[in-house]
Amino acid sequence: WWVVFGSALMFIALLLFTPTREIILMQNTSGEVRLALWQGTANLLLHHPLTGAGLAGFPDLYAQYKLDRHVELLLYPHNIILDFWVELGLVGLLWLIFVVGRFGWRLLIVKNCPAIILLCGMVAILIYGLVDVPYFKNDLAIVFWIILTLADTTIHPTTN
Repeated sequence: WWVVFGSALMFIALLLFTPTREIILMQNTSGEVRLALWQGTANLLLHHPLTGAGLAGFPDLYAQYKLDRHVELLLYPHNIILDFWVELGLVGLLWLIFVVGRFGWRLLIVKNCPAIILLCGMVAILIYGLVDVPYFKNDLAIVFWIILTLADTTIHPTTN
């Protein structure tokens, strides 16, 4: 619990510094662009809640739902939850929640050092995924699957 307490204390201390606070609270230009992007994506998902836009269909459909103040057309919504929902539909989002939840829970139960390291790696990807594209860019998708594969071998070690 000391680690959690120390991390929370560091987070609060970071909020005291104005540049960091602006970034965390999304009060800078990048944050404003992301908020507009997410609002436009939410508009898209209101009209296509089950199917999303389909694989690589986001840029075309997003143009119809984006906010007027958001002039950039991006390839992805820059949020892992919205990403999976837009690209793979509701079934894809539910799959992501199931897979990450299942492996995360099972890694917590194992309670060994490799399991904790893998869990931290997955948490890092998910935190990064709150503001960027951690899966549908091929390099990070590979890292995602490597972590899941290593997690599976940690949960089910083979015997010689």
